[in-house]
Amino acid sequence: MLRFAVNMRPYVTSLLLVMEIYSTSRITHVKGQTLSLQGSSSTAVRGDTFQFTCTVAGGGGSLQGALYFLRARVFSSCTVNAGTCSQFTNEPGYTCECVGGQTRIFYMNVTSVSTGDGDTWRCQYSSSNSNSISLDVLCRYFRVGNNTQVSVVTTRMFTKQDLCN
Repeated sequence: MLRFAVNMRPYVTSLLLVMEIYSTSRITHVKGQTLSLQGSSSTAVRGDTFQFTCTVAGGGGSLQGALYFLRARVFSSCTVNAGTCSQFTNEPGYTCECVGGQTRIFYMNVTSVSTGDGDTWRCQYSSSNSNSISLDVLCRYFRVGNNTQVSVVTTRMFTKQDLCN
C-alpha cells in the first residue's frame, strides 16, 4: 500500500496544482456583460507588430480573474489577470495587459506577426466570448530594379499553403 501512495504522489500534486490554477482564474459571470474585440487594422504584415483590443462592457464592478485572447485551435495565446492588469501567461511573441490602467480595456500585442497568426481570434472573460476576427497576414516582397536598388515594396495576401519568402 505504501508503494501505491508513493507512486501516486506526482499525480496528486498535479491534480492539486490544476485545482489551484482553476480556483484563482475562476470568475463569476455578470449578467449583461459583453465583450468586443478589435484589431489595429484589417490585415497584418508578417514581421510587423499587431494589436488586438478587447473591451468589457456592462455588468458593473471591477473584474477579477482571467481574460483570454484566443486563437482558433490554440488554448490561449495570452492571458491577463483582470484584477491586477498584468500578464498571467508568458507565451513567446505575445504581450498583454490593461490599456493605461483602465480595468475594462485590454490589449494583446503580437510582437512579430508570423503566418501562423493568420487565423480567427476572440477574447473571453468568464463565460462571455467576444466577436471573432479573422486576421489576414500579408507578406512583404521587394522588387529589385536593374541597378539592384529597391524600386517597389509591395504586400500580397498569402494562403495557408503559401510560404512568405
